[in-house]
Amino acid sequence: MVGHVGPDRARIWVQARTPGWAWVEVREEGGEWVRARWHDGRPARTVLVPEEDLAGVLEVPGLAPGRRYEYRIVRPEGPVPVVHEQAFRTPPPPGRAEDLVVAFGSCAGDWGEDPSQPIWKAVDGLRPDLFLWLGDDVYFSLAEKEWLDPAAMARRWRLQRALPALQPLLAHTAHYAVWDDHDYGPNDADKTWRGRDVALGLFTRYWANPGYGTGGEPGVWFRFRRGRVEFFLLDSRSHRDPAAQEPDRFKTQFGEVQWRWLEEVLAASDADFKVLCSPVQVLADYHSFEGWWAYPGDRRRLFDLVRRQRIDGLVLLSGDRHIGEVLVGRDLGYPLYEFCSSPLAAGIGTPPPAELPARVPGTLVQQENFGLLRFEFGVEGGPRLRYAAYGVSGQPLHPEVVVRLRQLRWPTQDETRAPR
Repeated sequence: MVGHVGPDRARIWVQARTPGWAWVEVREEGGEWVRARWHDGRPARTVLVPEEDLAGVLEVPGLAPGRRYEYRIVRPEGPVPVVHEQAFRTPPPPGRAEDLVVAFGSCAGDWGEDPSQPIWKAVDGLRPDLFLWLGDDVYFSLAEKEWLDPAAMARRWRLQRALPALQPLLAHTAHYAVWDDHDYGPNDADKTWRGRDVALGLFTRYWANPGYGTGGEPGVWFRFRRGRVEFFLLDSRSHRDPAAQEPDRFKTQFGEVQWRWLEEVLAASDADFKVLCSPVQVLADYHSFEGWWAYPGDRRRLFDLVRRQRIDGLVLLSGDRHIGEVLVGRDLGYPLYEFCSSPLAAGIGTPPPAELPARVPGTLVQQENFGLLRFEFGVEGGPRLRYAAYGVSGQPLHPEVVVRLRQLRWPTQDETRAPR
């Protein structure tokens, strides 16, 4: 699986049938295979051991920005045969614009309409540059209470990662992931979950994110950038106060360390589009399921940050709800769009109201789906993003929602003073 890809490096996740060393070799199209090495000449390799499910991450340093690379895995006995296209493209330097196609979704269970999860073929057919997993990336079995048995948890991860329909997408699309409750522990689990450390060990074993947490605090939050688009993925489980706790300004899903990190990196970002990814819905107030509505201090803190720092270009992605919809918040100086996609391959949620003042008309989706964002820069009228949810057959499920970058900015002082 291709993990994080930066302008000068990439991360490749591998899992083997037998223990031992593994290397990675790369080449530009038509070139010679070159073994990835660190700057001091050491080969970039990893050892795959049974204690780690024979899984590991191979670092690929020394790449050039804006290039397409093929890769192959090498074991002591020789190169591993390539079954699916194995390639990735490095992004341009951070200041340079690049059109970008981003797929995302949540809730990939084996209890949907088809346990083989054919939706992955539809995702791959649209050739996204990257895929964002926004939680419930696996479902620990409720009937068997798999979250109580580390071996059963690891087996669930192996089963999901080995799905035949998923293999082509893994091999040539960059993947990034955070968790929600069902790939963390029991339903609605929070920071009191005693299996948190086991869950974190498994999660970091099965993903090749650019990092996990900050400030020495355990967790899976991180950020990364692709050209003029920056992504901020949140961990709403590791430091989540219990849902039953009385709502006040101190009740939080994220903890103070993660909040300070988010405030710092969001305010410092000079990306055109800033994509904040939450495993649960941010703007929705109409339901009693998990969401930021139950943690009003978090939502107030986010909105205050955006107002205080006059942060432009912010959009939200979310999942969890087992429906899809596009919501728009009007509490800031510009429209705040939230694109929600769920489930990828699990049961459909309780039917929501057919119409909501905050929902973009026609965007309610009540079937298995994934979201697709297209960031476009060299277009008339200035940079824009186009969004639609897609179904298992690869068809759009509602008309595109188009948002111009100029819509996502604070008014200037001159515009504020202009007569109306």
